[in-house]
Amino acid sequence: MDVQNLRSQAADRLHDAAQDGKLRADAMLEGVALAVTEFVDRIDGDGQVAKLARSAADTVSGWSATVQSKTVDELVEDSRNVVRQSPALAIGLAVATGFALSRFFKASAPR
Repeated sequence: MDVQNLRSQAADRLHDAAQDGKLRADAMLEGVALAVTEFVDRIDGDGQVAKLARSAADTVSGWSATVQSKTVDELVEDSRNVVRQSPALAIGLAVATGFALSRFFKASAPR
């Protein structure tokens, strides 16, 4: 096997892993939006907190729609643009995402 063939295989595997990650991220975002919406509906809230929670759920649902509608390559390019335009924001989002994912996986792990 030559180096070019190995590089191609690695790129294909990386792309497949990214596609799988995209599907998982979409499912997680939809799950979060649904959970928040159901929670607000259960408490039957019409106050300021309920409005903010519904707004947050709508925002997360919008993110999910964006993830669904774009290819992995488009998402990577969008991410690169965000990092170029605002590195501090990108770092903050990475930290927040890492924290949220760790809490999600910790909560969903079997006990």
